[in-house]
Amino acid sequence: MTELSTTGHSAAGGMLTQHPVARSTDPRIIRDAVNELTLDQHALRLNSGVALNGSVNGTSLGPLSLVHVAYGEEVTITSPPTGERILVVFPLGPMAVESSSHQWKSVAPFALSTSRTTLMIPDAGRGALIGGMESKVAAEYFARISGRNLAAGISLDSSTPLQLAAPNLVAHTWMESCLALGELGVAPEAHIGQTLLNTFISTLLLGLTPHLDCFEQPQQAPSGYPDYLQAAKNFIDENFAHITRISTVAQTVGISSRQLQHVFTRHLGTTPVQYLREVRLLAAHQLLLGANPAQGDSVSSIASKVGFDHLGRFSAYYGQKFGSAPSRTLAAA
Repeated sequence: MTELSTTGHSAAGGMLTQHPVARSTDPRIIRDAVNELTLDQHALRLNSGVALNGSVNGTSLGPLSLVHVAYGEEVTITSPPTGERILVVFPLGPMAVESSSHQWKSVAPFALSTSRTTLMIPDAGRGALIGGMESKVAAEYFARISGRNLAAGISLDSSTPLQLAAPNLVAHTWMESCLALGELGVAPEAHIGQTLLNTFISTLLLGLTPHLDCFEQPQQAPSGYPDYLQAAKNFIDENFAHITRISTVAQTVGISSRQLQHVFTRHLGTTPVQYLREVRLLAAHQLLLGANPAQGDSVSSIASKVGFDHLGRFSAYYGQKFGSAPSRTLAAA
């Protein structure tokens, strides 16, 4: 049995607790509660004992369904082909998985096949986080985020595990976003909810990119300005706070890191790293101008919010661009 693992995120006990759905010892109640949110028709078999200690928390954020389920006992889940829906699973403990005669143990996120049955034995105590949405809706979001045109619908069909790319980044972002969603309560403000939804879907696109064949192939525009350069710029503009590696940008728009470096330098006179830094600095400048120190806004919190993880470097870059320290901008806000 192959083992697929990731590090950098921890199981968030009681995830989505602001959104309780079911608590029961009856496997049918737990199964139906999950199915109602994911629109799946999975089967649940209790492997030992006669009753569960099951819990289901879940909610919908626009077109995205989010479910945290824990069973309290060892169970086997049989999930049929997902068809017109995308379902991704984030194991919160070691999970045995079988699909297409492949067996593996995973704590890394993976997608369920749209055309093949998947068997899963999740960690009894910690369970899993599940995200689901209609494939057609996801494709529209993916096209808008990546700046690429759709050539076909989404089909996640593979004889090998559909493990997500950049698993640490995707898992950490989803866990943190779920925690943020829980802290916002049952009815987050519309703009905050939309921001969280964009975060979920952007990282989902990143994770699924190796398995997607729904986009048109990048082409050279008549002007000599490649379509994938605009797509890369759009992706950076919308996701600058969460990008940890430029290679994720290249992967998202379907080109190599070397090609991305070349096209930025040739057409924009800058590197992808420099462009990302500029976008972050401009965002930080706007946040500092509108900040309120009395409400806890600080240079370090704003630097972190836009994606800088080193305060000293942020202050140096900011001073070079705007001619003053970020602390002065904050003091004048």
